[in-house]
Amino acid sequence: MKGKTINRAQLALVHVAKAQLALSEEEYRGLLGRFGVQSSKDLTQEQLEDLLEHFRACGFRQRYKPKVTGAPEIRRQARARQAHLGLIETTLAALGMPWAYAEGIAYKMFGVRRLQWLTCEQLGKVEAALVYKGRRQGSGAGRQ
Repeated sequence: MKGKTINRAQLALVHVAKAQLALSEEEYRGLLGRFGVQSSKDLTQEQLEDLLEHFRACGFRQRYKPKVTGAPEIRRQARARQAHLGLIETTLAALGMPWAYAEGIAYKMFGVRRLQWLTCEQLGKVEAALVYKGRRQGSGAGRQ
């Protein structure tokens, strides 16, 4: 009975090892021939472990990549940016200032002409500058 074949991630690992060790196609096929297969897709789990052990003995070092979790982080940052922009808009309305005033602050502070191009940290600083302006003027915009 034939053992369980390898999955796509394991197949990719074999090809990464091949590339890292700079094996020619003939060397690679000869190595697979030792395991009685013509393609790495036909390797069983046991054969894969033996092949990877051979690759490690030849100098292959497996590098681990961090798990990609970008989508939730991007959504969180987008919500934070929207919250900052909303607070800036509210503060501008309370001060009776146009949107261009906040963009002028952004340009003076960071050299960026549009608020939408700022990072969350930079938006927070523009927001703080507007709150400070409100406190100086004595309006209700600077009070929390």
